[in-house]
Order: sequence, then C-alpha cells, then structure tokens
Amino acid sequence: MIRGLAQHISEYDIRQDIIQCELMPKDIRLIRKKDTGTSRGFAFVEFATLHEAVRWMEIKQGVLMLQDHYRASMQYSIPKEGLSAEKPINYKASADWFCIKCGAQNFKRRDNCFKCHASRTESEEGGSGSDEVCAYPTKTIMMRNLDALTTEDSVMAVLNTVIPDLVKSISAVCVGRDLLTSTSRGLCYLGTESTIDALAIFGSLNNLKTPLTIDGKSVIISYCKYNMGDTKRAYSQADYEAFPNAAVPSTYELADVDSLAEYSARRYAKTPQEYSNYLEYYRNYFSQQISSGHSVTLHQDNQMDAANAAAAVAQSAIQQVNANKNYCEPTSSSSLPTGTDGKKYREY
Repeated sequence: MIRGLAQHISEYDIRQDIIQCELMPKDIRLIRKKDTGTSRGFAFVEFATLHEAVRWMEIKQGVLMLQDHYRASMQYSIPKEGLSAEKPINYKASADWFCIKCGAQNFKRRDNCFKCHASRTESEEGGSGSDEVCAYPTKTIMMRNLDALTTEDSVMAVLNTVIPDLVKSISAVCVGRDLLTSTSRGLCYLGTESTIDALAIFGSLNNLKTPLTIDGKSVIISYCKYNMGDTKRAYSQADYEAFPNAAVPSTYELADVDSLAEYSARRYAKTPQEYSNYLEYYRNYFSQQISSGHSVTLHQDNQMDAANAAAAVAQSAIQQVNANKNYCEPTSSSSLPTGTDGKKYREY
C-alpha cells in the first residue's frame, strides 16, 4: 500500500516507477472518492509473486519518490483474496456507499442502488473509466456507461439532436477500445480546442431536461484527466511541467501571467462565464503580485481553496460595481467673484 500520494499522481506514474525497477505489477488500484473521482491519496499495488513485492520494497526502502518531487510512504498490506476469505458470508460494509452510475447515496445495507438499481459491487470496483475522471475541467469530456455496440457515429447523431449549437466545437470523438480485443470499453471521448468549449458542452449535457441516453443506456458525463484518453498525455503532467513548484511559493515573470491565470481558472470554474470571470480576476491578481515582487503559490485541490477563490472573485466584482457607482465627473473649479453676479460674499 502507498500512502501520502499527491492529488495529481495517477496509476501511470506509479507503474512507470515500478517498470524502471525492472518489475511488472499485476494490478494498481488508486483509491478515489466516489462522488468526485479525485484521488484519496493512497493506492494498492499487487505483484504476481511475493518476491517481486519484497524486491520493490527493498529498492525503494519504504519511500516512493514520484516525478522527482512528490514523496509517499510504502507498507505491506493484506491481499484482496486474503481479506475476502476472512469475511463471513453475510459481511456488509460499515458505511453508506455512492452509486457510480447516478451518484445517489445508498444505505450500507443495500446491495443495489435504490434509484437506478445498479449493483453495489460495480460501484465499489469503480466501474470502467472511473480512474480517468478529472475533478476539474479539461479539454476532454468522457462519456461512460455506453453500450458495447455504440459507435462514434451514434454518439454524434445523438449530440446533434440534444446540443446542435455546440457540436461544431467538438474537434474529435473516439470510442475507447481494449488494445487486445478492440472491443468497446463503454467509453467515448470528446475532444475540444479550449476549456470554455468543454465547459459549455459539459454543462449543457448535464442540464438536459431528461438525462442523456445513447442506445438505451444512461450516460455518465465527466471530464477526463487524459488528452482523449491517452494515458501518456495527462493534463496534470503538462501542468506539472509548466509549473513544477505549484504548491510552494515561487517567483514568476509578467510573461507567465496568462498561463498562471488559465491554470488557476481551470481549477475553479464550473461554467464558461465563471471561467471568464476567474481568468480576468487572476490576470489582475498575478500581475499585481509579480509587479510587487511577491512570490506566488498556485492552487491546492481542496474545497477551502475553491471557496476562497470564489469569494475573492465575488468581492472583486462587488468592488468594481461600487467603484462604478461612486464614480462622478470632476466639477469645474469655482469662478472668481466679479461683484456683478448678484451674489453676496463674506470676507474672511
């Protein structure tokens, strides 16, 4: 088991480290929050033999350093088979669970979702594509729970019906397929040229009068952490390469303002309008910070930062409105008394 993983670290990052040690993992499971798909900061790595697990632990000495910057701790854990063998037949988890298909919260005693009747096992295993879900907007939208026979053409046919005005902003569409069998994984990726386009499509698909259905299957819409599902092209990796020290105070130049603003706006915006507001706010904010010689610390993926950012943007907007209300044209200077204007003047 690996603990203390950074939010953006993926299964791919862990796998690459293991391969560099000339080992091959049997399975890597990054544990994620059911409601958002974000990492919970720990993962399980399973090897085919005990010798391989011991070998990796000896090489790393219990400390895993990923991307030359992010430190995590390693420890042995009980295998899934061993854990399940110890459970009684009538074993029930001690906590409520969230359905991966509809997002409904279910009591711990339920084996099927009360809302859509999906099995509890499917939700606990994560479901196909759940490890690709991104908690913040990216340029790739992922459609999950598709029928195995659904094609790119059938997806676009439905989108042309439900969001005809936004289809033109989709630059690429691709059904995710198994590399060995070429069978559909029940996923489809929609690529866009900009974050604003993705925000508009995502919002429209999630706010339809009736839930989106393709070929008789209710579709789950989310952002994808990879560019068109390619695990070698993670958006988080590109962000890390651009800003490797995002979590610590760093010094930037004015030429970095646009990139910094886009980086931050993507983390918090939920709609195209919010994205534009955040972008304008952060351009002004980072320009002031850099011009004043102050260091900059970029986002940390948590709700408190999101709330603080939203409050800052709202406060900025209020101040702008008040400034506009209080603004008045300068009055002309008082004219000198002439003695012929019919006014009485007091001498001081």
